[in-house]
Amino acid sequence: MINYWLKLIFSTEGLAPLVLTDSFQSEWKQLVVKEIHQIGFSNSILKEMGYINAKAAVKRRIWDIELQEHVSLLGNHSGVTYNEFTIPRYLTGSMPPKIIRAFTLARLNVLPSKLLDGKFQNIPLLNCLCPCEMN
Repeated sequence: MINYWLKLIFSTEGLAPLVLTDSFQSEWKQLVVKEIHQIGFSNSILKEMGYINAKAAVKRRIWDIELQEHVSLLGNHSGVTYNEFTIPRYLTGSMPPKIIRAFTLARLNVLPSKLLDGKFQNIPLLNCLCPCEMN
């Protein structure tokens, strides 16, 4: 519905300009204008952005609003609060620093290993495994 409205706004030929200048306000037109205003845009702002940027901005804004609604429904049940970083337990425990570093590198997928090297150099998995077969 909003995508069709954006096409109408940016169309310069045919009946589209007449629909926009018509004094008759259909229910559909009123609904779309209301939706656009509810997400924080107006026709003039959208026209300044251009069709592609306006479409992307509206899509991103709708996605952000839906994400906020989902996060608010979660409350504290997810164990992770929005916009807050919690430190994993293995970093706060009493492990030796070398083991903490190894866990962190593995978690970030940067721990030097034959498997990772093989993955990025397209080496078959069997050639990356330990020759002693104790993987």
